[in-house]
Amino acid sequence: MRVMSYNVNGFKGNKDSLINMRENLDKIEAFIKSFLLGDIDNLVILQEVPLKDNTICNKKIIEKFKDYKFICSYNVSVANFVTVAIANNKSKWVEKHDFYKVRKSNDYLNRFIEVYNEEYKLQVLGLHIPCNKKDIIEIKKFWDEIISYKKSYSDIKSDKSDKSLMLVGDMNAEHYESSVSTFKKELNDLSLDGKELIEGATFKGKEKSTNIDHMLIHKPNNSIEEYAKGSVMNSIDYSDHYPILSPPIKKVTDRKLKKLC
Repeated sequence: MRVMSYNVNGFKGNKDSLINMRENLDKIEAFIKSFLLGDIDNLVILQEVPLKDNTICNKKIIEKFKDYKFICSYNVSVANFVTVAIANNKSKWVEKHDFYKVRKSNDYLNRFIEVYNEEYKLQVLGLHIPCNKKDIIEIKKFWDEIISYKKSYSDIKSDKSDKSLMLVGDMNAEHYESSVSTFKKELNDLSLDGKELIEGATFKGKEKSTNIDHMLIHKPNNSIEEYAKGSVMNSIDYSDHYPILSPPIKKVTDRKLKKLC
């Protein structure tokens, strides 16, 4: 099984060559369905999916995936762009509200989605963290809530103690100093006691390409090979972001068998 994350930029294409939105939606649909057919347990997290005030894409993306599990983020009634999860109907992926329940704020409800797969003991929190152009105090609060939630997985008394947690998506932050991002410290705090699976540029900015899409796994529990890395799919040029892809992830039964051997 693999997890893919992709900021689709409202299906508007990339910054260099804006193409017909309907045509781009069709291309991304075919790309995602091909990925989902590759393994029944594969999971897709999409950011910047337009669901409101858009005559071309309004509800079209849901219609295109009506035969799949299409899990939409909170608060879509007031959002122009939302974060969603798509999985095969026969997979064990289910929606979870754990992060939502521990949050103290109602900001950015449309920017995250959380799903869980019991066969893999894997919780995935798909994120689209706002960039640092405005509301910097509220954005930092959002970061703090995400970091605090991740730390809850380290509590051996917690019911989360046997689960792996993957934090994935467009985080608008880099691990190094940059004029593009002011959230270096927050991202590094989020990465503590975990593993960064993605290396390389993921976003085609006006001045330079940057690495702002991430895939962090906390407590991998041998679900991913020790030195395995994910990949940036820079051959897919349908957005101003490239899709990012996890390395193969094992089921719990596969991990137990490996230990017995």
